[in-house]
Amino acid sequence: MDRNHFRDYADLCFAMFGDRVKHWITVNEPWSYSVFGYAYGSFPPNRCSGGANSSFGRFARFARNQECDAGDSGVEPYSVSHNLLLSHAAAVQIYRQKYQTGSDWLYIYPEGIRDTLLYTKKAYGNPAVYVTENGVSRQNPVENLTDTLRMYYHQQHLLMLQNLTRNDASNVKGYFIWSLLDNFEWLDGYSVRFGIMYIDYDPLLLHCELLSVWDRLRFRQFQLCLFPEFVSS
Repeated sequence: MDRNHFRDYADLCFAMFGDRVKHWITVNEPWSYSVFGYAYGSFPPNRCSGGANSSFGRFARFARNQECDAGDSGVEPYSVSHNLLLSHAAAVQIYRQKYQTGSDWLYIYPEGIRDTLLYTKKAYGNPAVYVTENGVSRQNPVENLTDTLRMYYHQQHLLMLQNLTRNDASNVKGYFIWSLLDNFEWLDGYSVRFGIMYIDYDPLLLHCELLSVWDRLRFRQFQLCLFPEFVSS
């Protein structure tokens, strides 16, 4: 298994299905591949050393009737296992770099804000609600400023609010993104970034992320739909 090929395959899966799949398993039954495929030769690609099938113990039901034509049962299972681990690590790395939020306690679940607001309406008599802090972070360092993940995050949360307010299902009066700038984030320090404006700490420079461009172009439309009393003519 070429770990770069597996990384690219995993990257495609994350990109295509990540909006629906939240929990991933990289390799299923890696022990079976290594042992039965390369030690005993009973599973494809049926590789083993000569005579390897003579003693299977409790795995006798997996034995083949004929000897393997090629292979090295003392080396290849370990080589295969090594490459499976590297492939797993490559998939985890690409997921963390491109798809996982910077803070492991945060999850992208726009339906959560809807459910919380509906519960608030039912339990407390539909009070005025200001969402004073909502956001998701990215892990530092950041490879580029094309922040499509958080554009998606805020877009989906705002659409949830828009549907609620249009149907009078919630009395939301304001929505504040966390945060305008990257900051020192409690126990995480500078290792995660919440800012829609990217701060280069060395040297100290401020950069405009794609997310902030999207905010300027699109967020005003949400303001007009959601909170017209806060938007001047």
